[in-house]
Amino acid sequence: MGRTAKEENSDGIEIISIGKLYTGPWDKKYWSSSRGKDRYPYPVGYKSLRTQNGVTYMMEIQEGPKGPSFTITTDGKSCCGDTPDMAWENLQKKGCSKLWHGKRFSCKIDGVEICVERSSIQLTPDGESLVLLNSTKVPHCREGKLHCSCSACTSDFFEENAVKIVKLSSGYASLVTRLETTQGVCCLLVCEPNFLLAAEEGGKLKLWVMNAGWSGQNEDLYLPTFDCVFPSIVDLKRIPKSRNLVIGHNGYGEFGLWDIDKRHLVSRFSSPDMSVLECVPASIFGWQIKGECKTGVLINEIMDATRTWFSGRNENHVFSPKDKDVAIWLLISTVSDPDSHCYQPCEQEANLDRCWRLALLVNNRVIIGSALDEGAAAVTSDGHGIIGRSDGLVYMWELSTGMKLGNLHSFKGSRVSCITTDTSDSGALAIASGGQLLVYLQPS
Repeated sequence: MGRTAKEENSDGIEIISIGKLYTGPWDKKYWSSSRGKDRYPYPVGYKSLRTQNGVTYMMEIQEGPKGPSFTITTDGKSCCGDTPDMAWENLQKKGCSKLWHGKRFSCKIDGVEICVERSSIQLTPDGESLVLLNSTKVPHCREGKLHCSCSACTSDFFEENAVKIVKLSSGYASLVTRLETTQGVCCLLVCEPNFLLAAEEGGKLKLWVMNAGWSGQNEDLYLPTFDCVFPSIVDLKRIPKSRNLVIGHNGYGEFGLWDIDKRHLVSRFSSPDMSVLECVPASIFGWQIKGECKTGVLINEIMDATRTWFSGRNENHVFSPKDKDVAIWLLISTVSDPDSHCYQPCEQEANLDRCWRLALLVNNRVIIGSALDEGAAAVTSDGHGIIGRSDGLVYMWELSTGMKLGNLHSFKGSRVSCITTDTSDSGALAIASGGQLLVYLQPS
């Protein structure tokens, strides 16, 4: 999934719903999205927005008699086609503005595009360099221009199958090193002290062990994955209070947990009928399955294990699939159920078509709770959930009980666009709304 200049990202695609992969009988001639040599069924119910020159376009994939039907809508006009390009052409015949191919909706729609943009750019642990997709264009000279003909800028060649590390300077960046992959990269994750993960489009998960200065690699290998990670991992996150555990998912209900120190797949969890837009890990604990037991006893044991984790007594515990099963608490963002209380469609705020839910990954399954709120973003910090709402209110709640603890802030007249926490020991919390950014730090 190639990214270009930041100035072009303002007209990028916003995913409203990733839909569900078509599971019926399909002829690859009709029901397929090609990425390299692989072909995948299109997701039915996929909806996305793209704004160009102040005009907003929406595309939806529906199930047609033989294959996918692509519908593009703008300014009250709507046209269909067997491909996005055919739908565009039909729309332009009705007098809509013509767009060159790079500004249209891509034909390659298989879940890769839902990758959160911040997963495609990472800071090195020392904060001095950026890790980027190699296809991301950045200035490489003091002119600070994206389209510059000097030798430094022209030497940054375009190659999708690579990741680059650049050192930041005032207004430009200098190339430090370039790391090759076998396929295009969907998302990245930097883990202290010297690990770099890249999820490739074919479903592979690449791990580099970098040197102390992050100027080169000491080791590179592929971590084991599983068949159901198809078509690719689109989101990677660190488990809080753990330096070695990482969780990833494919956007369609398949999750994997990896130990990057031991280089193995610890566990996998599946809920194939679910679409996941984003996940935020909250906690993890060892869970020994003891056979049949009463539901009440089971719930009490899970909550006791959760409280033990948040107390800090399990910090940096290494889980082994040989002696324990693993359970993980997550906050996940899913497509809203129209019958849910959080479903409030709004033309101006399309991302209210999603809901945050608490989920438990245990015994190879994904157990989903009810919708929490119509929050635009949600994260966890030391056992507390932080939810930002569309009306600008930010509040805390207790993960183990669901009890609201209190309000943090209110951005009056502005919705909360992003909330994130530092997974290190600093416990920093950042909240963005409109042109404002609030940062909370724990007292030392």
